[in-house]
Amino acid sequence: VIAPTLADIGEAWRAGRVNVATEHLASAFLRQRLTMWLVTGPPTHPIRPIVLACAPNEWHEIGLLMLGVLLRRRRWPVAYLGQAVPLPDLAKFVRDIRPPIVALAAMTDETGRALLSLPEWLPEIHQNGRPVIAFGGRAFNLDDELRAQMPGVFLGSTLTEGVELVERLLRETTALTL
Repeated sequence: VIAPTLADIGEAWRAGRVNVATEHLASAFLRQRLTMWLVTGPPTHPIRPIVLACAPNEWHEIGLLMLGVLLRRRRWPVAYLGQAVPLPDLAKFVRDIRPPIVALAAMTDETGRALLSLPEWLPEIHQNGRPVIAFGGRAFNLDDELRAQMPGVFLGSTLTEGVELVERLLRETTALTL
């Protein structure tokens, strides 16, 4: 229900049928509900949390927030960092908590390209493949070249594909602890 509603509101905004204030009100309402659902739910699996973060200067977080809620409902622990996370701060956080997966979102070409420098901040992803980097969002859905340049695993073009891929990766990387 949420994803199609957001798409409809976004299209209505682009077509001039809904103004920015109305779009922001709807987004804030949905963000509040999703945040509430993210922090509630069944007990989580006994593993380190999955880190979810938007690319630097990326303010469109609701898709990533929905991914977090769906993973949390499946009992996966989530550390949700949210909007516009600078890569140096992300790298320090990842080193501190050592997550099995870092999932990143970018909606525009500019924010997607900002993620291409991730190996500069987390060289260990090339050295030992950990943590697993997963990425998605409109930027990667629309640009095959950008998707090919990005280090890591593409989450797919839909939220369902992303949830299934992250869950499969988690089961593979945490098989000994479950």
